[in-house]
Amino acid sequence: MPTEPGTYELRYYVNQDRTIITRREIVVTEVFASLDAPATASVDETIQVGWQGPAYQNDFVAIGEPGDDSRYQDYAYARNGSPSSIQMPSEPGTYELRYYLGQDRRILTRVAITVTAE
Repeated sequence: MPTEPGTYELRYYVNQDRTIITRREIVVTEVFASLDAPATASVDETIQVGWQGPAYQNDFVAIGEPGDDSRYQDYAYARNGSPSSIQMPSEPGTYELRYYLGQDRRILTRVAITVTAE
């Protein structure tokens, strides 16, 4: 199913000439996720991030810099269960933990975390 909620149409095609022989409307609803993590962690520390979400085959939890959703420093696949082990970056600063849908890398939720020097 698409990751964006909305009304779609399922179609059954005949292979030889691509004629549609039946169709049916389907409504795709929003999927949700939540993250449970500490507000702070030390550089290079591995923390446990609890999560709830759809856990589709290639979904993952990751840490990255705010404003750059396409890059992340460490990740763990949701298929391995909750909680996920995530290693903090080696530079102090403000980061985000994110739950990504693996299908199209859409972020379902994000939580801020401050990484400190010690």
